[in-house]
Amino acid sequence: MIRTPIFIQGAGSISPQKTWDKKILEEGFVAQQGNRWPCIEPPYSDWIDARAIRRMSRVLQRCNVAAQLAMNEATIDCPEAIVVGTAMGCLEDTWSFLSKMVQNGGERLSPTSFIHSTHNTMASHLALHFKCFGHNCTFVHRTISFENSLTDAILLLEEGAVSQVLVGGADEVTDISFDLLNQLGQIKQLESGENSPGFTDGQPGWIAGEGASFFVLGNRQTASSYARLVDVQTGAGYDPEEIASRIEEQMASLDPGKTLLLAGHNGNVGEDSITDQILSQSAPAFPVFRYKSLCGEYGTASGFALWLASHVLKQQIRPSTSGFEPLPSGELDHVVIFQQSGPHHAFIRLDRC
Repeated sequence: MIRTPIFIQGAGSISPQKTWDKKILEEGFVAQQGNRWPCIEPPYSDWIDARAIRRMSRVLQRCNVAAQLAMNEATIDCPEAIVVGTAMGCLEDTWSFLSKMVQNGGERLSPTSFIHSTHNTMASHLALHFKCFGHNCTFVHRTISFENSLTDAILLLEEGAVSQVLVGGADEVTDISFDLLNQLGQIKQLESGENSPGFTDGQPGWIAGEGASFFVLGNRQTASSYARLVDVQTGAGYDPEEIASRIEEQMASLDPGKTLLLAGHNGNVGEDSITDQILSQSAPAFPVFRYKSLCGEYGTASGFALWLASHVLKQQIRPSTSGFEPLPSGELDHVVIFQQSGPHHAFIRLDRC
């Protein structure tokens, strides 16, 4: 449990949905096709100088705009600290660097290609762009990378080292990474021209997604605040009974009638059966929404879930696979995000301001 009040003061997201446009709250979500869901890209030139865009990879462009959206809502020009989580880093730049290494026999390599290929490129790019000279850190911890970046930001705020932090998570899927995952049997298999399968089709594999989500966390409530961040927990272990016991303890004080549970089902029947087992034991009375049915599966998809949860609490709306259902004011007081992937599980709780 977080010891001091911490609020989400701004939120921005680039995802397979049109999350960068406020009209999504009225127009609803896009029905995705196939087993690879790319981001719906915004007009980057509205936020980034055209000359700079040519020198930035797709994932850096997404991070830049998502961060600017969050900072604009929080009405700040420069964060005091930047923390980023990523499971796979800048895959496009990494492949470019490795290709040049092979082509040139390891000689005459540009140092720029190597610098852009490292995992901390996102955080360092944002620091240079916004001229932030404070705390700058990147967490690369597989499917709990975003949660660990949140934890670092929370510690900074609790210690009083800063009053606000820009924190986010980003991952991308490229042609090469998609092909590799497909060869490893991780991707749902579709026939040519077949639409995306449902997330309850009972088949192995998941749908590849990508995205970048950023938030401004602060130690005071403002007019733009979305919600209060109450708890962030991560753990490792394969025992569903033990995980369920921990989640049940966290959910015990919450009213199922005023709580929404965003669950990280990814469509893989093997992994989803474990998630269902955990939730049926720990939170059987709570309404559940499978948020990856909107964004697909990627290492920091919980960042998209936090963006969704923030809007649900602030706007008092309930998500569906097509859009949002308006709720009476004060209907929802809590949103809990839970995901289980391999040995890792994570729990995030938000309360209404």
